[in-house]
Amino acid sequence: MAVTFLILISLTVSPIGSLKEGLREGPDIEGVDFSILKEAMNIPAIKEHMAFLSSLGTRAVGYEGNWRAAQYIHDKFLEYGLADVTYQAFKVVDTINRGSNITLLETGQTLTIHPIRPNLVCTSQTPPGGITGPIIYARSGWMEDFEAGAKEADAYIEGSIVLLDWYTENRWITAARLGAKAVIFIPPDVLSHGASGAFHVKHLPELPLQFPRYYVEATEAKVLLKNVGKIATIKSTHRWEEVTSWNVIGYVKGTKYPDRIILISSYYDSSSIAPSVAPGAEEAVSVSTMLEIARYFAEHRPKNTLMFAAFSGHHNNLRGAVAFATHYFNYTAWKEDPENFIGLKIKINLNLDLSLGSPVLYFVAQGNEFRYFGGDTSWVGIYSNLMEYFKTVMDKVMEEKPFGREYQEPEYNYYMTGDYYNRESEGRILAWKDFTYDHEALWACLVPAYSISIAYDCRPQYEEPFDTMEWVESRENGWDNLRAQMELFLPIIYTYANEENIDDAYQGWWKREKPSSYFASVRGRVGVYKREKAYYEPIPNAIVYLRTLVGNERAGYYYKRLFTIADEDGRFSLYPVFSKYFASKSISAWVIDEETGRIMYAPEMGMHKYMPMILPGVLPYSDFGWLVLFKASSIVFPTFAQTRYIRLFIHDLRIPPESHSEWSSEGLTVLFVPPNTPIEITWFVPPGRYPYAILNNASMEHPMGRGYRLRPGEQFIIPHASLRYAECLYWTSEKRFQIVAQSEPEILSSPSYERQTRAKELMEAIRHALRRREYSRVDALIREALHLVAQSYSEIRLKIEDAVSVVPIIASLLLPFVFLAERLIFAASGPKRLITFIGTFLFIIVTFYFIHPGFRLAASPLMIVIGFTTLILSFPILIMAINSVGSYMSKLRLKHLGRHEVEVSRISEIDHAFLTGIENMRKMKLRTILTLLTIIIMVSSVVSIASISALRVSRIDVSPGGVANYQGVYLRKLLWGEGSYNLGDGTYQLLKEWYGDKALVVPRVWRYSAFRASLVAYPQRVGFRIYRGDRYVSAMILWGLSSAERELLKVDDLLRAGNWFEPTDRKAIIINE
Repeated sequence: MAVTFLILISLTVSPIGSLKEGLREGPDIEGVDFSILKEAMNIPAIKEHMAFLSSLGTRAVGYEGNWRAAQYIHDKFLEYGLADVTYQAFKVVDTINRGSNITLLETGQTLTIHPIRPNLVCTSQTPPGGITGPIIYARSGWMEDFEAGAKEADAYIEGSIVLLDWYTENRWITAARLGAKAVIFIPPDVLSHGASGAFHVKHLPELPLQFPRYYVEATEAKVLLKNVGKIATIKSTHRWEEVTSWNVIGYVKGTKYPDRIILISSYYDSSSIAPSVAPGAEEAVSVSTMLEIARYFAEHRPKNTLMFAAFSGHHNNLRGAVAFATHYFNYTAWKEDPENFIGLKIKINLNLDLSLGSPVLYFVAQGNEFRYFGGDTSWVGIYSNLMEYFKTVMDKVMEEKPFGREYQEPEYNYYMTGDYYNRESEGRILAWKDFTYDHEALWACLVPAYSISIAYDCRPQYEEPFDTMEWVESRENGWDNLRAQMELFLPIIYTYANEENIDDAYQGWWKREKPSSYFASVRGRVGVYKREKAYYEPIPNAIVYLRTLVGNERAGYYYKRLFTIADEDGRFSLYPVFSKYFASKSISAWVIDEETGRIMYAPEMGMHKYMPMILPGVLPYSDFGWLVLFKASSIVFPTFAQTRYIRLFIHDLRIPPESHSEWSSEGLTVLFVPPNTPIEITWFVPPGRYPYAILNNASMEHPMGRGYRLRPGEQFIIPHASLRYAECLYWTSEKRFQIVAQSEPEILSSPSYERQTRAKELMEAIRHALRRREYSRVDALIREALHLVAQSYSEIRLKIEDAVSVVPIIASLLLPFVFLAERLIFAASGPKRLITFIGTFLFIIVTFYFIHPGFRLAASPLMIVIGFTTLILSFPILIMAINSVGSYMSKLRLKHLGRHEVEVSRISEIDHAFLTGIENMRKMKLRTILTLLTIIIMVSSVVSIASISALRVSRIDVSPGGVANYQGVYLRKLLWGEGSYNLGDGTYQLLKEWYGDKALVVPRVWRYSAFRASLVAYPQRVGFRIYRGDRYVSAMILWGLSSAERELLKVDDLLRAGNWFEPTDRKAIIINE
């Protein structure tokens, strides 16, 4: 059989001058017969290793299967004759499932469930009594699915336990928004291949949302589906713990150069989105292959020593590989004992990261976990030599065909991209999933290292709970692909193992004469601000979370997460942490109640924070100082706008709380606020002047709201939060409409109040729809109601501000007017003058309160009046002080210069003139009245002219002409066609709900392959294959169309054969030319 192999070598060559030393003569392979390596290609033995490792349930760190896998590898190393076989233990902080189940209360049957990864630090821990609710099956998680599921179960989503299909992307968040207590994902009947969207969206790595999520296996899922509508209780112990894992290390001593070591590595742990069920069968292919390589070389010892390392902690920020690297490549240890230090003897690391979906090898030097290429890496020029080295070995295999295959002309692609990875080249060969490589830890210690990985394989079940041997056996040509891979990389390992000229291959890490160059230590202390001390007090046993903000754009959140636990004095230390160049670090600390899983203390972002949560990573040592926390409760609601537009207030005082923090992701916002404090939330969306949404817990009894007051550690997910936005705005506006109506009754017949009335009708319809479980209709009605009430709120606010703005003006003129009125009307003296003065003052205030709406709408009109009165009364004191200084200066001038002027008291003259004017006004009453009327008319005219507003006119663009295919509107995203941009899941449902009875709403869907290059160019081996028998065609993109397209376009005229889609068609396809 003729086979074409595509060998991809991704290299990074520094522009600062590559070293050309080492391996100058090329590999010593003259006369070598690589067919002797057939013995190492023991596929049945590899299958046996994989079957055992995948039978452990999970090999995730912290579980029994992880230890049993380490023992298995340790015992196999001994069985195969490796020397100095040891464990290397290291610590990891992670969430561990200590038992989770669901009990059907009617039958008492208990089923095992598995917690999903935490939302940032929020596990799926339940309170000791568990959580209880009816079971609802919401299928794919669309709004109509929730509606159908609720009606089928005769229950409401709020307070329920929701079952969802596995491939539902992030629609479990809809269950949380509707008030569900937990979500359980059930496995699919048919596994999806390619980018299914199942992985990253079942947990929120950057949002501390306390919402339990679980996975249930197929047998238990069938039982739950038969009990839809029944009451069940979930109990789960899912906690943060510090656990131990182990690297397993063994040696095959070299026959000629025992002090020259070639490191062969792979990882053996597994993980999934539900870590307690992670068989990891295909993940085990690399370590299983390494075991057979170790067996072969133990029986056929090479010239150089081979060191075999099985790493754990791959899914925990490469903790196992990092622990190995920092132990064996430790500058201080080398200085103390350079003769016996093993790290000096390791010449290169070849790491196996294999899969079965393709025969194409991908030699990768760069990785996705760390970004370590930069200006001080000129030594990486050795990789150009290694490339030629690999090419020479593989050319020999191609030419001599030692394994009996007939090879066609090979195609080589070399990617020499400078300091950073090449997006275009990787996009053609690597899928969107986030692969990291254990060799990166050694690379970061300046040791030449490669991972031998596989191109054109998206590894569909990577980190899924479905990576079983059954899945592996179903992979097309999987075992043949593995054999083909081994035929090319085993000769390279064999050649290295017997290389004579390897000593001067590169400038090693020890020649840098400094500690591990790319690792740093991060330290700090966790505490809470104490007002009585005016300083911080330590908090023990807090969870500290650190994420390195580097890596290329394909690197995922989860790999870069690192956790530790502070000690009893609040101190913590993280080592090693990647530190170089752009490796900024985000860090936060949390205190979690072990019994309930609630967050009791959250990061402080208010006035008592010690420093920002992000620190640059240019130093080998970082001290964050105090990570400040505060005792907290949390409010959860859909993200209405960016968090910088949120304003928090203490409801009664209208001032921001001292302590708070905000977190936002996937359309949800979590606000941490002080407990037992009434909190009000508003959104000011630019360029608007007024809040577009308010959450103040308003109701008919409390139209201006009461705020949300929560207990310590309590999380309040506001159900149907958009409805609460509308209700809070409605009651606040309604209160003000009624106040304005007392002096302006026609406001109740204005367009603004008509919108207010329509919004009320819509909200009543929403409540009715909720009672009828019509969730699809609810979503559409809420948006319309919110728009109407926000518009009426803005309009009444404008009218209110016009009225309220008069209050300061009246307050500033009130005291002078009272003095004038008392002199003009009463002209009393003695105690009567004081009584008439105070009586006039109070009479005017009370009168304005009843006749002018501004005094009732203002937040505190009395304080405004008192403030201006105090200010006016302070003027005489200020004048007296000025006069006193002036009098003193006059005396000094008289003493030294003599009298040159006659003093006249200006205040006395002003007072005399004022009183004389009043007396004249009292004598000439008619003239006074006429003057007053003239002033009133003039002021009213000016105000009327100034109140004229502009008339808004909307311009309608004229059609450019021509005949359209249909009459309607075409909606699309601006940056469409790039794989991840879409209109949003709810847009189609919303349009269908709004206009479905008036127009035809037709969706169009694009599905891209798991490879980025399918978006920009026609790549090799990327796309979809459509088979019919043995024949197939390839397509880069699948275009999903519905039967309704027939109503828009004349699709039948475009068909060469066959018919257009019918509504009943399933798994149908039309192939274009």
